[in-house]
Amino acid sequence: MASGRPLLFDYRERFTRWWGPGRPGPLLQLEYPGPAQPPKPAWAASYDTWWWLLQWLTGPGRDEGADLEPFLATWDAHVEGHGYAGDAVPQVWLNLGPGVLAAYLTGYLKFETNTSWFELPSPMAWDDIMKLRLEPEAPWYAKTKRLAAAMAKRSRGRYAVGMTDLGGIMDVTASLRTGMQLLEDCVTDPGLVDAANRHLLGIWHQCFDELDGILQANGADGRAGWMGLWAKETWYPFQCDFCAMLSPAMTERFVIPDLAEQCRRVEHGVYHWDGPGEIPHLDLLLSIPELKAIQWVPGASAPPANHPGWMPYYRRILESGRRLLLNNAVTPEDIPVFLKELPHEGLLISTWARDESHAAELLKLL
Repeated sequence: MASGRPLLFDYRERFTRWWGPGRPGPLLQLEYPGPAQPPKPAWAASYDTWWWLLQWLTGPGRDEGADLEPFLATWDAHVEGHGYAGDAVPQVWLNLGPGVLAAYLTGYLKFETNTSWFELPSPMAWDDIMKLRLEPEAPWYAKTKRLAAAMAKRSRGRYAVGMTDLGGIMDVTASLRTGMQLLEDCVTDPGLVDAANRHLLGIWHQCFDELDGILQANGADGRAGWMGLWAKETWYPFQCDFCAMLSPAMTERFVIPDLAEQCRRVEHGVYHWDGPGEIPHLDLLLSIPELKAIQWVPGASAPPANHPGWMPYYRRILESGRRLLLNNAVTPEDIPVFLKELPHEGLLISTWARDESHAAELLKLL
């Protein structure tokens, strides 16, 4: 390579500076298949490794005392069978589905067709929601804690272990009340919605702090998560998919206060800005001083990430002093477009490469 740098940069050092005041960038994350791909596990229904954990957990004989070795060995082989270039973070992700906090509280988790569902069949009463507590031995929570400790110990600095996806506060409320009922509640019982959200916010952070403590105590290499970022300090990809159905006024009332509180309670707050339905809320997101970064996801049936219509939003985010993550619906051909059209400070681009040679060529664009 012309730069003389190795194919995989020192992502720890580079992310540490990227989170800092100068936001040096761009960061470029590339993953590519290694020469020898590991075989698909017998218990996995697909090659979608995002869901291998739940496929394994929901298989026959996976009780509380199940031997974790087959699962851990599978992840080892997966990481070792892939190539990582640029600022990519080799990691495994403790994935039980977006919004698993609801399952910790209710025990309800339905996994089918590579998707996990947490929404209850019927709305939970408000009084019952306010009585919810994070029970240490709740089945899905106990499984998560055991797996977090085992995966962190297994990693031994070879790869990072991503925090599970606890979900957005109001998304968890929607799982308990059901989505349609919560939409009605926002109009008819806004005070009860506020109270439930605040109650769940406290539980969310109790859960986050405990799981983060388990990962760190067992040797996890910094902090990681499903977005592919890394930090020595605490960070989290916050979200509220439910707000795609809310007006800006309702989002300001029900979502922004809790999101702002969460951004104050972790050192690096990131927002998963998911699809055109959330575009009207950008000003509200940028009003949160502690929000460090925004990830744009074009959404189903929307133009891809390189569409000219998205560029003004990208520039607004970067020019506000935030960091911008373009790591969804991005192709290698998009890299020169983004490098030409956007400020580089704070920018992160993530995509795939065909092989090691292709990754080396893409890195020369930097």
